[in-house]
Amino acid sequence: VVSALLLLVVFFQLNADQRLRQFGVMRAVGLGRMAVVGPQFGEGVLLALMGSAIGVLLAVAYAAFIVFGLKTWWRDAVGTSDLVLTFRPINLVAGFRAGFVTAAITMFASLMPLRRVSPVSLLSGNRGPRALMRPKRSIQVLAIALAAGAIALVAAGATKSIAAAGGFFGGGFLLLIAAILFLW
Repeated sequence: VVSALLLLVVFFQLNADQRLRQFGVMRAVGLGRMAVVGPQFGEGVLLALMGSAIGVLLAVAYAAFIVFGLKTWWRDAVGTSDLVLTFRPINLVAGFRAGFVTAAITMFASLMPLRRVSPVSLLSGNRGPRALMRPKRSIQVLAIALAAGAIALVAAGATKSIAAAGGFFGGGFLLLIAAILFLW
């Protein structure tokens, strides 16, 4: 999931970077900052809606394929072929909603730094001076706190205070988020 979100951020920022000059022209003729970023975000929301709908359909198809495989090819591993695919519509709605909300939040977070970039920088096709791109102190503090939490989870898993797998994966997840925030 995290890698999919990172891929979404990269694609969305690549799309925005290809339009920097267009954003610069819009800002140079007097459009406000939100008037420039808003349509890009709206386009992203539309794509997120379509992607979430396609994702739900593909999730059902994938589950059906796995159940088919368990009933046929891997029947000896499962010990039975009496498997049936069942799902509740509320779970599909929850999956759709979760996919849409995370995509929208990710797109919003990747577009908001563009509001601070000057029209001159946008017209030249870059995101402005590096000083504008430095993370806020609160983000750096959060990254350090998450890294400390990652170390604590790994230590708790190593000392058997929690399940070793939970400590490992939870610590890895927190460390990944901390690294992303620190580099952002």
